[in-house]
Amino acid sequence: MARQIKTGDDLKSLVEEAIKSKVNLEPAKQSQKLEGPAKVQEAPTTKTTTSPTGTSATTTTQTTYNVTYNTNSFSWTTTTNITNPDGSSETKDETPVEPKSECELHPETVSCQEPDTPDGPEKPTKDVQVVVTPDGGWGADGGSCPAPVSTTVQGMPVVVDNTLFCQFLGGIRFAVIGAFGIAAALIFMGAFKGN
Repeated sequence: MARQIKTGDDLKSLVEEAIKSKVNLEPAKQSQKLEGPAKVQEAPTTKTTTSPTGTSATTTTQTTYNVTYNTNSFSWTTTTNITNPDGSSETKDETPVEPKSECELHPETVSCQEPDTPDGPEKPTKDVQVVVTPDGGWGADGGSCPAPVSTTVQGMPVVVDNTLFCQFLGGIRFAVIGAFGIAAALIFMGAFKGN
């Protein structure tokens, strides 16, 4: 049964199971030899041509692949036997050329480039001391709540106390100032984009 190994934990659990079940790993340690057929022959193909005089001529071609095996790889040569219409035959032996990789064919492509650090002068650095001081003028820094308002409605006194409302507004003061600061920055950047 085949088992997919997706993570290091999967591999670890597979090895632990093999150790517990005492799997014999000796055959896997021995060198493996690649084996296969020495020749692979294609079916013959025929090509019939007609001359201007009306006579037809048939050429038969058959290709044989001669395979040579090494320890863990193989190579092959191609033998092509051609039988001409006049009865003569010829044999062509070829060794296939390894196809070039994409980077050998197109070394200028981005995927074939080696990353490096661009040349150029180094940017100068300068230490600047920044001092932040609180800026007033953005409303009451330690604002006070207005006094309760008293009024009479249908002859009954009503007192409106703003304490809870003031506490709520004091709690969201930083968010309101921050939102308007961001809005101002966006307006400022939009002015530069427009030019």
